[in-house]
Amino acid sequence: MKIIQSPSPNKSSGEGYDKTVLMIHKTLGLMPWTLKWLQNPQAQVSAQYIITKTGIIYQLVQNKDMAWHAGRVNNPSARGKRVMLKTNWGSYVNPNKYCIGVENEALINDTWTKPQLKANIWLFKQLRDDPNVAFDGSEDHFITHRDTANDKPDLESWRDKILKSVLVSDKNGDDDRECKKIILDNWRQFGLELKGGKIILFKRS
Repeated sequence: MKIIQSPSPNKSSGEGYDKTVLMIHKTLGLMPWTLKWLQNPQAQVSAQYIITKTGIIYQLVQNKDMAWHAGRVNNPSARGKRVMLKTNWGSYVNPNKYCIGVENEALINDTWTKPQLKANIWLFKQLRDDPNVAFDGSEDHFITHRDTANDKPDLESWRDKILKSVLVSDKNGDDDRECKKIILDNWRQFGLELKGGKIILFKRS
C-alpha cells in the first residue's frame, strides 16, 4: 500500500504543536469532486489524508503542518475532552493544531468498504509507528470529528472497527514473530540450514 501525494494549499504552520491525536471524518461527498474541493482555496478546508472507497490514500497536507478539518469546537464528548488541549485562559486550542485529519470518502449513511477499512488500518499503523509523529496509537487518542463537534456525522462504528482490526493484526503479527523466533532458536531440529544468521533452505535428506 502506498500514499499518493496530492497537495492542498489549504494549510497553516504546525505552530509547534505535536500531532498527538488521529481524527477520522466522512467527506459527505464523492470522488473526484471531494478531493478537488479539499484542494480548492475557496473551500478553506482540507485534511492530512483522504481515503477513497477503493482504498486509495491521498496525502493533501504534511503531518507536521496544520490542515483545516476540525477548527470549530461544539459540545465535545467526554472522550474528546480527555485529549483536547486548553489555553491558559481555559478555552480550547484549535484541534487542527494537534490532530491529524483523515477524511473518508462517504455519504452520510455510508459504511466503509473493505478496501477503505484496510487502508484505514494500514494508515493508523503507519502513523502510530512513525517516529516523527507523536500519535501513539492509544484508544483515547483515536477520535472522530463528532468528539470535538457533536453536530458532525456518527463514525463510532468506523472507529470501533478500525481499532479492533488493528488489535487483531497486531496480535497476529506478535504470533508470527514468536513462531519465527522458535524456528530460529531450533533450526537444526527443523532440518534447516542457516547462512549469516538467516534460514536459507531445507536440508536435503
